[in-house]
Amino acid sequence: MFGIEKISQKKERQLEPIDRRRVEDESKKAYEFTRAILDSINDPIVILDVHTFEIVGANATFVQMVGKPLAELAGKPCYQAIHGRSEICAGPEQTCPLLEMRETGKYASAEHIRYRNGKMKIAEVSASPIRDENGTIVQVVHVAHDITARKLAEETVRKSEEHLQNILDSIRAGIVLADPAKHEIIYVNPYAAALIGAPKEQIIGRECHDFICEAERGHCPIVEEHVKVENYERNLVRVNGEQVPVLESVVPITYEGRELFIESFIDISGLKKAEKALREINEEMRNFAYIVSHDLRAPLVSIKGFSSELVSSIKEMQPLLNKCAAALDEKERMQLDMILHKDIGEALGFIGSSVNRMDGLIGNILNLSRLGRMELKPEPVNMTEIASGILASLAHQIEQKRVTVTVAELPEVIADRVSMEQIMGNLLDNALKYLETGRDGELSINAERKDDEVIFHVRDNGRGIAQEDMQKVFELFRRAGKQDTKGEGMGLAYVKTLVRRHGGRIWCDSQPGVGSTFSFSIAK
Repeated sequence: MFGIEKISQKKERQLEPIDRRRVEDESKKAYEFTRAILDSINDPIVILDVHTFEIVGANATFVQMVGKPLAELAGKPCYQAIHGRSEICAGPEQTCPLLEMRETGKYASAEHIRYRNGKMKIAEVSASPIRDENGTIVQVVHVAHDITARKLAEETVRKSEEHLQNILDSIRAGIVLADPAKHEIIYVNPYAAALIGAPKEQIIGRECHDFICEAERGHCPIVEEHVKVENYERNLVRVNGEQVPVLESVVPITYEGRELFIESFIDISGLKKAEKALREINEEMRNFAYIVSHDLRAPLVSIKGFSSELVSSIKEMQPLLNKCAAALDEKERMQLDMILHKDIGEALGFIGSSVNRMDGLIGNILNLSRLGRMELKPEPVNMTEIASGILASLAHQIEQKRVTVTVAELPEVIADRVSMEQIMGNLLDNALKYLETGRDGELSINAERKDDEVIFHVRDNGRGIAQEDMQKVFELFRRAGKQDTKGEGMGLAYVKTLVRRHGGRIWCDSQPGVGSTFSFSIAK
């Protein structure tokens, strides 16, 4: 079956007949043994003439694959017998290892793709030289090994790794994979590279201490003890020397037999600033609340008390004054009556109403201070439901003022539900309160996602706010424009406090006679 050339015939001719028979028997046994081995191989193997690439021999797998007896295949070029082509190469997209081997005199291989019965087959096709006793290449061993399953598995792994890479690259947190044995960074995602302040190419392969660790070079207790660390606050030192506070987690993993670490961290500098600002605000509010509750309310109580005593004293004086009035003439009696019942009465009435109003204002300020200290309970809040519920409670005003309301699908946020109801409730109530009379109202609510926050917009076509009054509307007891509606200037101050407590901000864009847009953000 195999046509491997006998390259030792001259030596055989010089042997005696008895030796010749022994050599022939040994050669036959070797041939049969070699043929049995090659026939047992599942890969198709064919022996070719190096010059013509004509088939000299083949194993049983090849004969079975082609479906023709070897006698019919022998002497035909392999490309004609196997593929039915008149030329050796199908084209530049698939190189022929036979030509490469004949040109270089060395082993050559290439991957070939074939389609059989509609299914793709990928084979690694190789060519190995067979040399004679002079080292001249006389024949070629041509082997095709089916690697379809392997290539498909590799493609699956490649796509899986690519998908994982895309996920890691899109995460808004720093991800670093490190080898603790070498203290070496072997992967870093774009967020981490940006936070460190250097390109990925300059980070990968470097020691952790160069970019990430605070520990001394060559010493890291987390790595040495191989422990898991979660939500650890520390400073990350950037390339330019700047320190950035981060919240970090370190998890040991085993990958391909190696002990590695995954470090994940997020920049919490904004959170730290917000916490500091919040502490300052809370401290200011506590001090202010103390002043309001003690220094202002105490004299107010005194005024109210003395006013009541004055009213009582006047009532007690009334009988005595009536007796004295008998000695007065008509004009003097009318003057006394005017002073007692009109002037003093009105003055005491004004004092009483002013005291009550001041007491109400103090109460509002105390409520505002409590907002600064109120415990927030973050939870997933459906803002579409919040807005819809508030609008339902305002349905009478909406119908009365002929308001067209548009509510977009609002994103869910993690926030305090009561706070969100108060924020949205105040803004919607204000929008309806300051619509222009004489024209149909328009009110819309939408939102957008930007970086690390969600921004909500409440738009109306009301009377609008002048530019010089814009900041005034968020201050305590300050109101802008015509004072033809009830209010004490506290609503937007409440809103501002609640928004700031959620790490957000609030602002307004407005044009008199056109309308206003109040926008506030909630940190993701």
